[in-house]
Amino acid sequence: MTRLWVLSDLHLEAVPFPDGYDPIRPEFDVLVAAGDLWRGEPEKAVATLNRLAGGRPAVFVAGNHEAWGMTPDRALERLRRATAGTTVHLLDGTEVVLAGIRFAGLTLWADGALAPVAVDPDQTTGEGVLRPSGEGCITHGDEAALHHAHRARLEQCL
Repeated sequence: MTRLWVLSDLHLEAVPFPDGYDPIRPEFDVLVAAGDLWRGEPEKAVATLNRLAGGRPAVFVAGNHEAWGMTPDRALERLRRATAGTTVHLLDGTEVVLAGIRFAGLTLWADGALAPVAVDPDQTTGEGVLRPSGEGCITHGDEAALHHAHRARLEQCL
């Protein structure tokens, strides 16, 4: 049986010594990371995963915090470059088979469907992510459009 080590929402930019993050590792075959590891520094997120995996494979789905201060596409470009030559596999509408398991994934931006009240598509979300156009902060409408496009890509993988 394949053993997974699952990490999510570490927000290492908020801890006193983020480069020293060194938790006790369980026995695992694949490290699975579900985003929001390091705000605005996707290269540090990948370096941390690569270090924690210790030569074993890892899969990574970026969260919104990886894109902080940039557009979602720019964050993905930086993540693709950072994962090249590592054991970290970025899932961005792609899939990979590791230890006999098929992993598929991508960042699934919020669509507003679970909001307790209707959201204004032109209102910014309050996140430090730039709009896909690069002009201004991301809006609820931008995120909903990304959600629907990314969901369609994920459905194609499945």
